[in-house]
Amino acid sequence: MPKQRPKGLFLQFVHSFGHAFRGLFWALGSQRNLRFHLVAAVWVCYLGFFARFSAGQWGLIALCCGSVLAAELGNTALEVLCDKVCPEHDSAIGRCKDVAAAAVLVAAIAAAAVGLLLFCQSGRPARLLAALRSPWPLPLTALLLLASWLLVRGGLNKK
Repeated sequence: MPKQRPKGLFLQFVHSFGHAFRGLFWALGSQRNLRFHLVAAVWVCYLGFFARFSAGQWGLIALCCGSVLAAELGNTALEVLCDKVCPEHDSAIGRCKDVAAAAVLVAAIAAAAVGLLLFCQSGRPARLLAALRSPWPLPLTALLLLASWLLVRGGLNKK
């Protein structure tokens, strides 16, 4: 028996978020590159706290991180679809996958360039080093390093 859609426009709208989160969690569980980009975004935000970015700079960081993650999710969706439609090797399918991967690469390079421009502004590197040398961020930094390693690696249950 097929699942029934919720009645009412608002409930349908809320229900659609369930599909989005299911896709996001599936991708996070199965796609190492997505986990890598998520960890990179978390580190940028963590270090950005110490760099004391302005609201506009935080907006730019959010746009960059969101663009890279969205490109990675789109690449994953295209790869899954291509593998389902054409499980055997096909040069046209291969080109589609390559172009989707290139979109992720372009977004990541642009985001890295923005990050370098923001983090390397006058006085920021020294401010970051001074903040990270103080005692209170050390345990949090160590915990974040461990969590990053586990997340990119695939978690505790990976064999």
